[in-house]
Amino acid sequence: MLASSTPIEVLHDFSFKPIPKTIGVLQLTIERVNSGFNKMSPKYNLKLSDSDKIIMKAEKVNNSATPNYKIMVHRLGIQKGQDFLGRLKGNIKKSSFFIFDNGTHP
Repeated sequence: MLASSTPIEVLHDFSFKPIPKTIGVLQLTIERVNSGFNKMSPKYNLKLSDSDKIIMKAEKVNNSATPNYKIMVHRLGIQKGQDFLGRLKGNIKKSSFFIFDNGTHP
């Protein structure tokens, strides 16, 4: 379904569109990576549960008073900026979160 050579347009479509009914149920796992330099600003990987293939990743944006994460597709060889899907932002109380796509800022 998704290979390491999958075009970036297909990865973006996979991220924004519903999964076709012919595929059925897709089980995914969110992994928190907080070792080494990632202790203070952890990274998150969304991967297929049965194959450990990473589909998306999120990185905390430093120097932000509120929770602020960049969400990106994961594929080796992608130029910086092509992998960007959106942003997750929270308020100071961490009680509400907003997702922005295509880099749109409120």
